[in-house]
Amino acid sequence: MPDYNNWLLRTTALFINAIGFVLFFWIFPKKIDKEKIKSILITKFDRIGDTFLATPTIEALRKLFPHVRIIFLAALWNKDILLENPNIDELKICEHAPNVQKESMLGFLNKERISNLKNEIKKISPDIIVDLQGNPLNVIAGFLARVPVRVGFKRKLLSFLLNKRASYPNVIHQSEIYFSIAKSLGFKGEMPKSKIFITREIEEKIRKILKNNNLKDFLVFHLGSGRSYRQWPTDYFISLAKKLLSQKPDRKIAIIGSRDDLHLVNHLLDKIKVGIVNLVGVLDVREAYSLMSFARGFVGNESAPAHLAGSLGIPTIMFMNEWSGINRWKALGERVYILKGEKRHRCAGIKCTKNPCPNMASISVEEAFKIAKNF
Repeated sequence: MPDYNNWLLRTTALFINAIGFVLFFWIFPKKIDKEKIKSILITKFDRIGDTFLATPTIEALRKLFPHVRIIFLAALWNKDILLENPNIDELKICEHAPNVQKESMLGFLNKERISNLKNEIKKISPDIIVDLQGNPLNVIAGFLARVPVRVGFKRKLLSFLLNKRASYPNVIHQSEIYFSIAKSLGFKGEMPKSKIFITREIEEKIRKILKNNNLKDFLVFHLGSGRSYRQWPTDYFISLAKKLLSQKPDRKIAIIGSRDDLHLVNHLLDKIKVGIVNLVGVLDVREAYSLMSFARGFVGNESAPAHLAGSLGIPTIMFMNEWSGINRWKALGERVYILKGEKRHRCAGIKCTKNPCPNMASISVEEAFKIAKNF
């Protein structure tokens, strides 16, 4: 169970699965008759970045099952990534999904949530359910709803309840881990690129923002990360911004992010009065994606916007802590530059209490400027 960073969780999952495979020995791998499949339900209540990295798998499933109805059951916080996606026939929202950012594993095993999700799956009555998250809630609910074919990841908790399990090597990118689902169902082609689909209305809104703010030669900064172990110090962003703005008098920097990042951008605006366009809390994820497609480059922490920028092919600087697993979580793209911190302390990752994290603070402004000045 190398996927779980916490050794106790990893050991517990291994122990439970070992017992489960003995007790549920009668669950055999299921052969799929494509002619009889009428609907596929995909479940994923994950972060924005994780959901974005799963979009190639959705596209592959559509190619595998071109005439099958594909329903995606998402959460309120990741649904925007999937809007207008032509590979999905119906997007449903699970109102009672557990928030992966805030809850422990026990939150995924809540009896009421399991019952609610089971009933929701029964209403949809799919021929195949695909757990594209590695979530025990999704797995057990699919089993209790008696979905004929249950597809998920071999290494995750309660995987013995699946009858189609995807396996993958220890060290591959997260998007490839998701893509192992498509491979387990018989997909033979190359993995498509992650993408978001935007509307004409979104593009028109962004063009208006560009015009009103005179954004021609501009970079995009994303200051937030949600966790201290992934946070490049805000004062470093300020120093980098000053250097880049002084390099070209007509250059501007657009700041994107959620309202949770307002305190960070306000600190920056106290130090820099000219050349900054504050769009924090103004754009949703698809609008930010559209904005970045016009930018000279992107600078940000390990978070969803960096993955979006990398996929667009614009020069992208992504600050990372080795605790995350760089090869697994780095942004993909031909023009992505990963700047990783030195091991200045034994970082506890999501439990890191140091602000700033010494590992992230070891990434110098000069390193970033050396790359960004050539965008």
